[in-house]
Amino acid sequence: MYKRQVENARVVSTEFLQKGICNLVLECPKIAKDAKPGQFIEIYPDNGVNLLSRPISICGIDVVVGNIRVVFQVVGKGTDIINASSSDGDVGLRITSKDNVVRNLVIEYAHDNGIQIKGSEVTGNEVKNCILRYNNDSGMQITGGAYNNAVENIYSYRNCDVYTLGSNADGFAVKLSAGPEEVTSASEFQNSKNTFVNCYSWENSDDGWDSFDYPSSKQNFNPNRWTYKNVYENCICWGNGSAPLQLGYTDYVNGKTLDENLPVIRRIKALVSSDVYNSFVSDYNNGNLGSRTMSSSTYLSTLDSKLSVSIPSSKGTLSITNYCSSSNWGGNPNGFKLGSAYTQSISERTLVNCISFDNASAGFDKNNAKCNVELKNCLSFDNGYNYHLSGTTAKAFSNVLGWNYSKSDDLPTAGSGVAVKVSKPSNYSTIETNVRNASDELVSWAKNNTVNPSGIFSQIF
Repeated sequence: MYKRQVENARVVSTEFLQKGICNLVLECPKIAKDAKPGQFIEIYPDNGVNLLSRPISICGIDVVVGNIRVVFQVVGKGTDIINASSSDGDVGLRITSKDNVVRNLVIEYAHDNGIQIKGSEVTGNEVKNCILRYNNDSGMQITGGAYNNAVENIYSYRNCDVYTLGSNADGFAVKLSAGPEEVTSASEFQNSKNTFVNCYSWENSDDGWDSFDYPSSKQNFNPNRWTYKNVYENCICWGNGSAPLQLGYTDYVNGKTLDENLPVIRRIKALVSSDVYNSFVSDYNNGNLGSRTMSSSTYLSTLDSKLSVSIPSSKGTLSITNYCSSSNWGGNPNGFKLGSAYTQSISERTLVNCISFDNASAGFDKNNAKCNVELKNCLSFDNGYNYHLSGTTAKAFSNVLGWNYSKSDDLPTAGSGVAVKVSKPSNYSTIETNVRNASDELVSWAKNNTVNPSGIFSQIF
């Protein structure tokens, strides 16, 4: 007779073999040591409510690493909850070779990145005219030694990492070894770049753009692989990092119907009864949750009362209000995040005709990086910091505009022959109106499942 064993397991990966059929790998070394294929396990998600009602057969065992593999059909709330977390195996589209062309795709609902470009010397790829939305990690990530890739006319929005409470899910992530081995010449440095042209990032749970570097001791690849050079041209981001937005707050106060595609809303739908959920949707769409001018805290407490749900997350099961609290929420409300404390001083970020607004932290953020920056014809308004760049060095800084901020600009050190200043033109209100109208047009294109093939902004100010 076999003894019953209980162990807290970590989700290593989830992968859909086909629609509704999930391949799940769990790290549970004690059980893996004694288990045999054909035996059964019971899995209890950590929300304490939706327990699985049946045993699941073990399909594979790796005793060395302590993993077991099961395959099951997603048929109810319990099995659906298992898939709340994401892993690297759950991307929508992965590119791991050179010189591919990807165009005209809509990728949504992936359990990790929408598109991932990954691998040593993965170069020369072109991704164009795509929409990436409602994924459980960044809309697009370039990582693991990939560089010299061209990204053009991509709309990346409302991506949210539900399980990690908003962290990781950027519009675009060029990070974690997104570069070649240590460069030794000017030409190698130039060819190390990843380029974004006419790309737009809005209302993601983390940053608009992120280019975070790990310290060499944590690099998954060669420790000399860094994000050396990124180029952004005609790129715009806004409204990133907001927890209430991911629960529908922004749309509610603006009188819009519920966006049921939001990843957190989809998670809530899986957790509550259909009657409770349908009643919530009806009240939301009819404006019966409360005043359209209510605060975000009032809105969240109303949802707590209405739904009575706890959301499984990396910090345990949390009420809606606690899920969105500043102490728990992992998202960063930044626009363009240019690196990390580990970014090399020779690294360079070039931004031309780029705009960032309505980000609660920073429009253009150094994130402790010491890199070189070039800003030409850039605009930042209605952010926490418009420009949070001290510690970086300006190789170019021309026609940089900004207004309306809660924290004063923190500007880069001027490089040789470079003047560093931020201006507020007399027609700033007209410029802002044009920008917001153009962003509304972007949203309209995206809702119609298409992109403007020629981009939308070239000269807007």
